Amino acid sequence: MISLNKISDFTPDYYGVVDLHNFNTNEHLQTTTASLSHPHLILGNITSNFRHPNIIDIKMGTQAYEPAAPESKQRREIQKYTKQEEFGLRIVGMRVYDKVTDDYICKGKSFGTSLMTKDQVIGALQMFFCLDGDSSKTVCPSEIDGIMRKLTHIKDWFENSNSEIAFYAGSILIVYEGNATSSTSSERPAVKMIDFAHVCRKQGGDEGYLKG
Repeated sequence: MISLNKISDFTPDYYGVVDLHNFNTNEHLQTTTASLSHPHLILGNITSNFRHPNIIDIKMGTQAYEPAAPESKQRREIQKYTKQEEFGLRIVGMRVYDKVTDDYICKGKSFGTSLMTKDQVIGALQMFFCLDGDSSKTVCPSEIDGIMRKLTHIKDWFENSNSEIAFYAGSILIVYEGNATSSTSSERPAVKMIDFAHVCRKQGGDEGYLKG
C-alpha cells in the first residue's frame, strides 16, 4: 500500500462508483461495486484545465493481455500490433492543436498500429510534441521538461518501488496545452497512468511496462 501511495499523483482523481443506469445522479456514488449491476468508475477529467489540450494515449508494456488470458485472446492482442513486445508501447491515439486552422490533427488506432519501426514511432512522438518542424503547432520547452520530470518519477517507481504488480494493457495519458500563447499557470502538463482493468500480482514487478 505504501508503494502504491507513491504513484497516487500519477493517477486520475477517483470519486467513487456509479451504476451506468444512474450515471447522472450523484447520490448513487459508492465506494464498492457489490450492489451495482453496471458499475463504472467516476474519475477526474484530466483535460478540464486546458483550453486547447494536446492528448496522447500510449499503451505500455510488452504485452496487452494477462498471462491467464485464453490463447485466442492472446493471439488477438498480439495481432493488433506485432511490435508491442519489441517496443514496449503502442500509440493508441493522439490529437494535436493546429493554431492556423484552429482545429485538431487527430490520429487513431490504425495510425499507431502502422508504426513498424522505431524511427516511425519517434516521428509520431515528435509530431505530438511539436518537434517535427511544423510552425502551425507550438510547445514551450518548459512543457516538455515538466512532462519528462513526471515520466521520470513513474520510471523511478517501477525501478525502485514496484516488486509485485504488473499493469497489463495499462496506458499513460499525456496532456499539455496546445496553444502556447494562451497557456496559463493552471495548465501545467498532466501525465497520468490509466486503464487498470488487467492489473495483476506478479513477483518481480513489471519489466514490460518499464521497457516502454
